[in-house]
Amino acid sequence: MKMAVPGAIGIQDLGGEKGSAIDIKPQPLAFWEYQTHALADLCFTKGLWTVDEMRRGIEGLPPAAYSTLTYYEKWARSLAVILKERSTINQAEIDAALGCDDARQPAVRFKDGDLVRVKPEDFTLRWRRPHLRTPGYIFGVIGTVERECVGLSPDPDQVAFREPVTRQPLYRVRFAQLDVWPEYAPDSKDTVDIEIHQPWLEPATAAELKQQQAMRAQHGMHPHHESNQGHQHGQEHRHGHTDHGDHVHEARHDVEANAVAAEGDSSDKSQLTEALIKVLQSKSLVKPEELRATVEAIQTRGQKALGPELVVKAWTDPAFKARLLQNANAAGAELGIAVGEPFSKGIAEPVAPQPDEPVVLTAVENTQDVHNVVVCTLCSCYPTKLLGTSPHWYRSRSYRARVVREPRAVLKEFGTELPSGVAVHVHDSTADLRYIVIPKRPAGTEDWSEDQLKALVTRDSMIGVTPARSP
Repeated sequence: MKMAVPGAIGIQDLGGEKGSAIDIKPQPLAFWEYQTHALADLCFTKGLWTVDEMRRGIEGLPPAAYSTLTYYEKWARSLAVILKERSTINQAEIDAALGCDDARQPAVRFKDGDLVRVKPEDFTLRWRRPHLRTPGYIFGVIGTVERECVGLSPDPDQVAFREPVTRQPLYRVRFAQLDVWPEYAPDSKDTVDIEIHQPWLEPATAAELKQQQAMRAQHGMHPHHESNQGHQHGQEHRHGHTDHGDHVHEARHDVEANAVAAEGDSSDKSQLTEALIKVLQSKSLVKPEELRATVEAIQTRGQKALGPELVVKAWTDPAFKARLLQNANAAGAELGIAVGEPFSKGIAEPVAPQPDEPVVLTAVENTQDVHNVVVCTLCSCYPTKLLGTSPHWYRSRSYRARVVREPRAVLKEFGTELPSGVAVHVHDSTADLRYIVIPKRPAGTEDWSEDQLKALVTRDSMIGVTPARSP
């Protein structure tokens, strides 16, 4: 029988891949991440995109971008993809909101003798792979404008995508070969000249050129060129180059393994979300008060202890537990918990995968013989209304890759060691089901009140990575 191969269906297919240790320390979301989640929810409720489109947009990211973008950056890129496909927004509007529209203006910015740096293709700000007319080996390198080519040239990226075409200045830029290739002799005076359109160039200084030369002399290669094994240059090239002393090139696996380590770090990750908000509000598709209310709703998800309420009712009422295991949606409705409602109109707490389709909640029970743990290897599906916003580790590459292949080792990292006789059931939530684990009721709580019991039910125990708290 042919064995399944991790990654066979795409970059998002992580189940079974090797991964590093899982960082389980709490990492609160940054405000821009809440905004991204809220903007996505509002666009769902308004019919501007669907969850399946969202997933396709993420799956279509270039591998380098998928490996290095954080969870909510992927959401923002996917939203930009779909809104552009639907002609809800266009590239010029996003470029303007990002503040990078000036690069496509025909005004000549550089003159002969100016130092310029070639911008890398920044997939962290793009929602499609561009038509490249600037060779990758020169990304990030500083050179000198040898001359402006005669006349303005049509922007090839716009021509390739049948977009309105602007004509751009075209420059011939000269680079020292020893700044481009690590094997070049240090005393060489050889150069390479390349015609480069203005949108790919940004000003550089003599001090930055000197730093580039010093780093090349120190490391035997220029400070931005490498073997192209997964490192994707990003925001640092767009906001100055005054400090590259700690710039470390990592192998592809290391980059991917650490991709979520920066979750919650605002830096420049919020740029596309802020641009989308600006454009959608300018079109009156999203109102500021809607966004604020939805952010607040997302921030407070899980605080109503709906998940623990279901668990405690199952602990104290065997008949209810049987109904919960058979039909969690109907059982939740008995308690007024509408876990399966479709998106409602206006401001709401969206819990469904599509605006017109209810989510199916599935409850699974931990027993003396079975321990359940939940994951979504393809995109991190999760019942936010019951459990709150998903933890960073649940969305991480390592958790998604490893828990389906080595669940006991993953559980051990959370402090959960199971006897060999206990079967581990992993539930990979890759479609429109959401799961809640009913953890075992701790011993010694037979006379406890419901409120006391709820305090023992944690988010992690309802995911299945830990047991309920001990009394």
